Amino acid sequence: MFEFDFTLANIFKSNLINFILVITLFGLIFRKMNVKGKVDDAHTKQKQVIKDSENDKEKSIFELKTIRESVKNLGVELEKIINDGKEIIANLKKLTKQELQEIEEGFKKSAARIFGVQEENAKHETKTLLAKKGVEIAEGKLKDALKKDKKLHKKFINDAINELDEIEIK
Repeated sequence: MFEFDFTLANIFKSNLINFILVITLFGLIFRKMNVKGKVDDAHTKQKQVIKDSENDKEKSIFELKTIRESVKNLGVELEKIINDGKEIIANLKKLTKQELQEIEEGFKKSAARIFGVQEENAKHETKTLLAKKGVEIAEGKLKDALKKDKKLHKKFINDAINELDEIEIK
């Protein structure tokens, strides 16, 4: 009959024992590497990617519907613009040469008035600027003269006092 030899050498030669050892070793390695956690993380990420894709799809469908609605009436709006343009051209053709000249004269008079007003404004601004600069220059020269000649400074003060004395108070 069969005799079982349970010596250590025979045990390691046994395929069943080797298979159990390999399975146990793989189990320990998978547990140590946390393979289940990594697979779960990858699965969660893939679920999120799918969910984001579905949201993007819904947004794209909504935008497509919006664009289709706006383009739907584009033909009607374009036709209306063309008809309005044709109407304006027809009205311009109806105007006589005399009327066109009157309109042109009106534009010219309006432009002349506008330019006249702008010219007057420019003149006024120039005069104001020149007056301010003239006063600044005069002040500077007067201050320089007074700094150089103390007698002139005293003379101006005395003249101002004399003028104040001559003023009658009512």
